[in-house]
Amino acid sequence: MDTGLLITMFFSVFAASGLCCAYWYSETGRD
Repeated sequence: MDTGLLITMFFSVFAASGLCCAYWYSETGRD
């Protein structure tokens, strides 16, 4: 597999999970 493609895929998954966590935290963190 191409290294550049692997890094891009990893970064995409990391960014997506990070955004999901941030959204979930902001939604559930409010009182």
